[in-house]
Amino acid sequence: MTSGSLDAESRAFLFDSTRLKRFRDRLRNNPQRTVRLEVLWMAFAAVFDDLPSGPERRKWLLAVLEELADRGDILLPVRHGRQWDRTSEIALPTAVSMATPQSGDDSRMHWRQFPWHPRLQWVFQLRSLSPDHFAFLKGVNKGLVEGWFEQPECFKYRSLQLTGDEKRLESLTSCSLFAQGCLTLEMLGCLPEALPLATEYLSSEPSMLVFENAAPFMLARSIAAGSARSLFGRLAWGAGTQVLKAVTYFPTICPPVTEVFYVGDLDAAGMRIAADLQRNSMSVPVRPATRFHQAMLESAACLGAEDGWPVKDEQPSAVSESVIGFLAPELRQKVAAMIGQGRRVPEEAISHATMARLLLG
Repeated sequence: MTSGSLDAESRAFLFDSTRLKRFRDRLRNNPQRTVRLEVLWMAFAAVFDDLPSGPERRKWLLAVLEELADRGDILLPVRHGRQWDRTSEIALPTAVSMATPQSGDDSRMHWRQFPWHPRLQWVFQLRSLSPDHFAFLKGVNKGLVEGWFEQPECFKYRSLQLTGDEKRLESLTSCSLFAQGCLTLEMLGCLPEALPLATEYLSSEPSMLVFENAAPFMLARSIAAGSARSLFGRLAWGAGTQVLKAVTYFPTICPPVTEVFYVGDLDAAGMRIAADLQRNSMSVPVRPATRFHQAMLESAACLGAEDGWPVKDEQPSAVSESVIGFLAPELRQKVAAMIGQGRRVPEEAISHATMARLLLG
């Protein structure tokens, strides 16, 4: 949680009950239930004065949003999803949803009197508990009493069982109920949620080459099918951001994969996927496929676009040093400058002949 990294003075300032209520009420006055980031910033600046600059300001806003989410006032988007602004090291939600206000003498007054299971005694130490979280924890309590979690189940089944929504548990895992010493997915008997990859076996080499997009993957697949040799043991299609959900699948691949080389588009979105994948893959190291990146830049120059092609959507024209740091050092400056100019080079810049050379050696 971001709030855990705040000093005592910042916490006292940000989590002051009067300020939090004013901020929450401003968000509730928004005509739409979904509150976009620009509106969050305006409300934040209106309520919290003397804000720091740069990443620290983003950390403060995120801490306040997480606090309101923990209290059940707002709902944050799924952490690894696309509804986050990752142009800085401190990612912020592009929008939040307002929770439905509760009325009357509800669970905010009763949860401390509930007979919690011995494994849920930490609940008494919480400062507050939203009605939504109270209802969820009552389901967990029932499961512990009745032995639901002794037999592991798939993640989405467990989410349906506990929340009535197969996707709800995923968002709950980012809240304070899953902080250290509280709930874990192991306690709830959840089987690991690993998204399978579309892969092509080439040889027993313990390396895998992952493409962000389908077309380069299919081209490499067709080239490899006509040859008895390859520099890689396996090809894979990452399907854009979906590859981030597949990191726990990497260690299950057989024969084992001991390193992953990632290609990806040379643009802001592609670089963020690559950097996130490298950071999140704990079991199998992820490295840049530097020869492919160099070939993409060279091919762009041959096609008359030495500085890349203009970005056609609303992708940001800047990436942080930690993101561009995924690339080999000799490519970072050129690619960062290209992205800063609103230009990009897609994976599809690699021709058949070039792909064959890179893939087969």
